Amino acid sequence: MLSRALVFVFTFLGIFALLMANMPGELVVQTFNPSYNRSDEEVKEKFKVADLTMYSNAVSGNISYGSSKQYDFGLPSGQKLEVWFSQESVATASGYVTFKAFELRHLMHEILGWWYDYHRLDWTIENTGRKVYDWVLKGDLEEAWNSEVNASVFTAHCDHITTSVLIMPYNSSWTIEESWDNGYLGYVLSYEVDWNATGVSAWTITAQLLTFQVPDLGIPGVGGTIMSYLIAIPVWSLIAYLVYKLVAGLIPFVSGGGGD
Repeated sequence: MLSRALVFVFTFLGIFALLMANMPGELVVQTFNPSYNRSDEEVKEKFKVADLTMYSNAVSGNISYGSSKQYDFGLPSGQKLEVWFSQESVATASGYVTFKAFELRHLMHEILGWWYDYHRLDWTIENTGRKVYDWVLKGDLEEAWNSEVNASVFTAHCDHITTSVLIMPYNSSWTIEESWDNGYLGYVLSYEVDWNATGVSAWTITAQLLTFQVPDLGIPGVGGTIMSYLIAIPVWSLIAYLVYKLVAGLIPFVSGGGGD
């Protein structure tokens, strides 16, 4: 019994990893129809005037210093796009230097509501085409200011997400510099996702199964959750059984290990 269960588990994981590794990104896209937060006509007009691409995924909001907001529509299950406005620090020869920064982060690999991996999106100032890496500072907002749309205009991207961004004063009576200094900003994001780049790793899923984590299949919503557990529960049961049988076989006074 033990040998048959062992062969089944590793055969299943091997075939599953092979199929996932060779599954085209288009197949993942077609497995669900995500619901989008679409901006209103005023926001669309702002993007048009700023000569920015308006993607299907769009959201607007306000953020205060020391906080972050997360959005998951249009992204694979367990991933989020985070708007982050807080203190950053970098190491220098004389010690750490801290400063106020505005960032976009792609959060990945959720475990129990926490993300153990993320990367920052890189920014480009539309006015000048200058590349800004990792975060936006006050001077970048000033350089990116577009008086026609009353916003600082950027694009931001990583290997997986491409974003058009407008950053605006929180209060219409403030300048963008005053809004930054007061610790409140408004923003509008519109983004698209490269499904081939965000495609799930078969070996990551295998590792998640072997360590009793819910596998990230890259399919959001209830359907993705159900599919993840349909795959996970039988494999977890067999792995738990194998562990028990191996331990029972090594410890003579534990019954149930003999005969396999």
